[in-house]
Amino acid sequence: MTTPTDLARYVEAALRERRLPAWKVGVSFGATCCICYRPIPNSAIEYELRFDGDHRRCHVHVECYALLERRVRGQ
Repeated sequence: MTTPTDLARYVEAALRERRLPAWKVGVSFGATCCICYRPIPNSAIEYELRFDGDHRRCHVHVECYALLERRVRGQ
């Protein structure tokens, strides 16, 4: 099981490596989270992140996105 501390480290790494862009919420089709690299179950809610200027997309668990959002806000 991934702990909140592990997820926080994944978020820090994703920010540091500039892997994260703009986003939308939707239903997963079984993608892999680009923060923690775990699978997102089919039909689970996920965030889809899009990079400006190209067609790259990255899918993120709701809990990983929540940690990312808190980190960005400095909490």
